[in-house]
Amino acid sequence: MPVCRHEPLEGRLLLDATLPDWTHLSSNAGDIPESALAGDEQTASLVIDLDADGIDDFVIAERTTAPSVVWFRRTGDGWQQYVIDNTHLRIEAGGAATDIDGDGDLDIVFGGDAGSNGIWWWENPSPAFDPAVPWVRRTIKNSGSNKHHDQIFGDFDGDGADELVTWNQGAGRLYVAEIPDDAAAVASWNLVSIYTGNSSHEGLAAADIDLDGVTDIIGAGRWYEHVSGTTFTAHTIDAAQVFTRAAAGQLIAGGRPEVIFVPGDADGPMKLYQWTGSSWSATTLIANVRHGHSLQVADVNLDGHLDIFTAEMHTPGPGSGATARVLYGDSAGGFTEQVISVGIGNHESRLGDLDGDGDLDILTKPYTWDTPRVDVWINGIPHTLPLDQWQRTVVDASRPWTALFVDAADIDGDGDRDLVTGGWWYANPGPGGGTWTRRTVGSPLNNMTAVYDFDGDGDMDILGTAGEGSASNDTFVWARNDGTGTFTVHANIASGDGDFLQGAAVDRFSPGGPVQVALSWHAAGKGVQMLTVPADPTGGTWTWQRISATSQDEALSSGDIDRDGDADLLLGTRWLRNDGAGWSAHTLNGAAGLPDRNRLADVNGDGRLDAIVGYEAIGVPGKLAWYEQPAAATGTWTEHVIASTVVGPMSLDAADLDRDGDVDLVVGEHSTTAPATARLWIFENADGAGGAWTAHLVHTGDEHHDGAILRDIDLDGDLDILSIGWTHARVMLYENKADPASAPNAAPAVTITNPRAETTRLLTDAAALILEADVTDDGRTAGPVTSAWTVFSAPAGGTAVFDNPAALATAVRFSGEGTYVLRLSASDGQAGAHRDVTVIIGAVATPVAPTPDVAWWTFDEGTGTTAADPIGGHTAAVAGAAWTTDGVEDGCLRFDGVDDAVNLGAVDIGGSALTLAAWINPDDFGTYDARILSKANGVQDADHWWMISTFGAGNGTGLRFRLKTNGTTGTLISPNGVLQAGRWQHVAATYDGAMMRLYVDGVEVASMSKTGALSTSASVQAAVGNNPPGVEGRPFDGRIDDVRLYASALDSNALKALMDGQPPNTGPAVDAGADRSAAGTTILLDGTAADDGTPDPPAALAARWTLRSGPASALFADPTAVDTIVAVPDGGTYVFRLTVDDGQMATADDVTIVFPDPPAGADFDFDGDVDLDDFVILKQHFGADGAARATGDANNDDRVDLDDFVVLKQHFGTAGAVTSAAELRAADGNPRRLRAGRRRDVRPVSVFDVLGGRRLRRGALE
Repeated sequence: MPVCRHEPLEGRLLLDATLPDWTHLSSNAGDIPESALAGDEQTASLVIDLDADGIDDFVIAERTTAPSVVWFRRTGDGWQQYVIDNTHLRIEAGGAATDIDGDGDLDIVFGGDAGSNGIWWWENPSPAFDPAVPWVRRTIKNSGSNKHHDQIFGDFDGDGADELVTWNQGAGRLYVAEIPDDAAAVASWNLVSIYTGNSSHEGLAAADIDLDGVTDIIGAGRWYEHVSGTTFTAHTIDAAQVFTRAAAGQLIAGGRPEVIFVPGDADGPMKLYQWTGSSWSATTLIANVRHGHSLQVADVNLDGHLDIFTAEMHTPGPGSGATARVLYGDSAGGFTEQVISVGIGNHESRLGDLDGDGDLDILTKPYTWDTPRVDVWINGIPHTLPLDQWQRTVVDASRPWTALFVDAADIDGDGDRDLVTGGWWYANPGPGGGTWTRRTVGSPLNNMTAVYDFDGDGDMDILGTAGEGSASNDTFVWARNDGTGTFTVHANIASGDGDFLQGAAVDRFSPGGPVQVALSWHAAGKGVQMLTVPADPTGGTWTWQRISATSQDEALSSGDIDRDGDADLLLGTRWLRNDGAGWSAHTLNGAAGLPDRNRLADVNGDGRLDAIVGYEAIGVPGKLAWYEQPAAATGTWTEHVIASTVVGPMSLDAADLDRDGDVDLVVGEHSTTAPATARLWIFENADGAGGAWTAHLVHTGDEHHDGAILRDIDLDGDLDILSIGWTHARVMLYENKADPASAPNAAPAVTITNPRAETTRLLTDAAALILEADVTDDGRTAGPVTSAWTVFSAPAGGTAVFDNPAALATAVRFSGEGTYVLRLSASDGQAGAHRDVTVIIGAVATPVAPTPDVAWWTFDEGTGTTAADPIGGHTAAVAGAAWTTDGVEDGCLRFDGVDDAVNLGAVDIGGSALTLAAWINPDDFGTYDARILSKANGVQDADHWWMISTFGAGNGTGLRFRLKTNGTTGTLISPNGVLQAGRWQHVAATYDGAMMRLYVDGVEVASMSKTGALSTSASVQAAVGNNPPGVEGRPFDGRIDDVRLYASALDSNALKALMDGQPPNTGPAVDAGADRSAAGTTILLDGTAADDGTPDPPAALAARWTLRSGPASALFADPTAVDTIVAVPDGGTYVFRLTVDDGQMATADDVTIVFPDPPAGADFDFDGDVDLDDFVILKQHFGADGAARATGDANNDDRVDLDDFVVLKQHFGTAGAVTSAAELRAADGNPRRLRAGRRRDVRPVSVFDVLGGRRLRRGALE
């Protein structure tokens, strides 16, 4: 147990925080393997999940001798040590990790100390880990000045890709570097200096300080804001805090994140800095920290509030007084201190989930004291979960045929888990919710058997049979995943012997042996069979054998039942013992009945695997039981009945659902006669020993068969349930909502709703642009969500001023012509996001579409098997694509999404610039990365010369561009959602020798730096709508038109010219009229509005008058008319806004009108005020039924309405009394109509009031 105490802090002290118990493990006590590091200066550490098993590992580095870097990999209840680098390297404190080479695993970085000018990265060899084989080390920097204390990765420029930031104390500089596309091949990285300090500057942290949606850099008493390109601005927080450790987070709810600085190699206070709106205010949390070289901000006690971990070195430092502590926060500036240890040295100690239980533990690493030594403190915070909070989602309501199994895995490589069942996989829409998109794995794989990385390349493949539903079929195929959810189906598997599967188990059944798949069929007498995966899963043949004639023809579970070091198989109430050279059958219990589903798990916590079995009982109550394994596995296992009232317990899984350390069960009922009554149950292991079980009902109404599988589908740290049934076509997900606090916080979702286009235009800067947006958040942080509009870029001398930059709905006015980029940023205090809109002020020249200079296929032929290229003579072969007449202008080609293509031959583009352009109209995005244009001889990055393709699924589909220069291929990917199915959109990829860019409808959606001459090949083929012949297919589904190749990089205007010369939509030209004074309390608002006719077809202009400011309310005759009369009850200055919307964007203009105080005679109700009550009197006097009483039709339009009240208020007031002679006539004596909001009805002739002879002209009394 740690020493726990409360000490007065300079900040506010709390006494009610939940404090964890801690379990201390140490290499000195044998709890952790003795370090292989032989030196006595442990300088660096990292806590990261290197093997992607969901549990953090740790890495330690040492600088005096070999080896220099070791990895402690979590295995079971302990750790196994691996040598990452067996050479001597002078490694400095710091280090960072990210996926540098894009292969899906984390690589690591360390920098050299005062004796080295190097920075290196080590390539993660996952999954080929070997304790004795070092990792490949590559160079980031090997020149210039020495010492690199601290590194960090993050997207610090908002381009969607991580950058490396590092201090170089020898140069006194802070550097940033983009990760090279070909990081494994380059000799060094391009480090750019962004700040110059001195040799004492250190410390790095990351947070969105200014809440603009871009992560900022923190260190050396400052924060560093990205401006553009590689330009950053340093903002001082406290200039005295240069030689410190740094951390940041939303420690106080609302506003900017707070920043913590503490001296790492000196003595001094630990201070918290809070932004006041104009400056940083410091609060001392601990008066004197001695060499506090460990600092981190995170939620340690799982209460939803961020805490501070800080720890002191031993030598140098306070020696036996060295203290490690956690300050538990309340998000209001209060903290409770818990001392974790005293007398143990800490240097670069770190937080991480080292035991995989969902909370943060502590890695303690000393510097020179008692080295080599490692300590771990296991967090014992209680965090059990309730079992009654579930949200049901129907992933698919109409699965095409019956599926046999269901599972989940990250199929498309986007970091979340997708569903797999039958012949399909379903793309997870992510934490924001949305539609699960069904995608076909690939014919003839129609029923998934197992999901596993069969080829060992880091992504999940699928094994299955060719049969649909329960059709008899023992033909196996497997689908090889390219990492994005695009599969190539291989049939190099020997056939099995059976009808349809009921059980499968994937394992290595001999230590170090091949991957094998055990199989159990529905048909009796087939035994248990085995497929063996060859060393080359694609080129070799998967062999088949029958390993035992014994089978219970249902589920299979693998595990080391007899504890002899190899995997055995559970069949139900029998099991197969793996004897090495063969298999022997054993009965664990002779209970009556037909076992159906089974699982192996240690139910009673005695260290032995027990058997859990659900019995076959279709539509009637059946037995659910567990069987306790005796000391000798071949003996009789004791039966414990869990429940006997569950109807058809034929869906089953086991795991610790409530996080109390024991095994719980989920069970789904199978009823073909009353499926609507079928239930989904959780059985809680109430006593932890399997002696008492508590039932919890999850849902009623879904029948289950071979479903109820437990997976953390949303990666929030708890287990969800996925299921299928036999009597219906649904795929179901039951999301566990019991632990929202443990879910990863997501940045707010920002959507700009007006303007609706990403680029828009105003002819002049006279009108205001209306901005409207939505911001939604997942609510996982304690602080409020804040948002702000800012001017991201503006032309020289131009300005843009917002009415209210903090409001989601506001207006902005421009001064100066040119291009402006406006940014809406939102933050929940921990994560931020932003969206941009581009506004062009001024005239835009009509673009001229350039003629291609390499090749041009118009696809207007309408028939035949070739498509002409009038530019370069590259006649294309149409292979399967169908001619249609519904192209962008004339004809086009429709591709079926299966195998259609247009083969272009070996067309090349030389030089150092290009443009690939085409119109596309996708029917859907069934292929994750469908080729639009491709010159390639394979599907890997390096196999492409140039390529533009879709990338993603459903509404999240983006655009991808691959390009090879100087023999190296780079890949650029746009944000998700830039492409849509069912409409024409123009796509283009350009390269100008320095930058790769992607455009959709003439708007740039992504860019990245790249240099070099274009690589060419006279033998590599190109194609439209698919890969070239001989390359794995990536078929496009939909229409493609007007494909163009240029040997130059077209800009946005030129690309817009390819869209029939259509410039961005121009906002309506709005004029609310001149500012002026009124003669009375009404006036005609004579606005104007004109539009450019886009979007096409144009929408009718929608106008709206509103009162922006004034001393009282206002009454509009027709607020939706451009011209209308407005009446006010009191005199004063009023500002009215005319807003006009063309269906894509809204613009506005304001007019200021000064009204005089109304005459006393207008006080018709004699209450001493002239107000809207007087209009009520007039309405009563002149009739609500439309019939004129006396001469109440004041403007002679044959109706008594608001126009009459406006006129009457003016005129009766001047006379001082209501009279009956109210008829207005023109100078010629004939009546004239004056209709509200219709300017053309206001005649330019003089109109006289017969009462007072006053002149009424253009709506105002003179």
